[in-house]
Amino acid sequence: GPELYADVMNVADQHAKAAGANWNAFSPFDDGYTAPSPVDGKRANPWGFVGMHGNMQEWCLDALASYLMRVRSGDGLRVADGEKRMARGANFRLPLLYARASQRTPYNPASSYGDVGLRVARSLQPLVRRD
Repeated sequence: GPELYADVMNVADQHAKAAGANWNAFSPFDDGYTAPSPVDGKRANPWGFVGMHGNMQEWCLDALASYLMRVRSGDGLRVADGEKRMARGANFRLPLLYARASQRTPYNPASSYGDVGLRVARSLQPLVRRD
């Protein structure tokens, strides 16, 4: 059940509900947080990524546009008219249903939001196997 995900994601849950959060829906488990969790606050998901489910939505350069829109050659960016840009995934205020990479929410990039941020990533050298 969904309680198996409590230690890999931070979404609107029973912990937030008990703390008096005034949000629309709550997941049926307790992940221990009512706000963004620390970077090392959760264990890795089955693919080895930490913090990919919930916690903070991630800014994307994509404009508010249909998946049917053509993408720019080379990087796949959807370029469209308008001010809105996409944030992907879920945040600590959204229920389990939204904790997926395909979740898109349009926001005005000139504004500030306490539940939308950037994912910091870096390249790693591949491990060398010594048998």
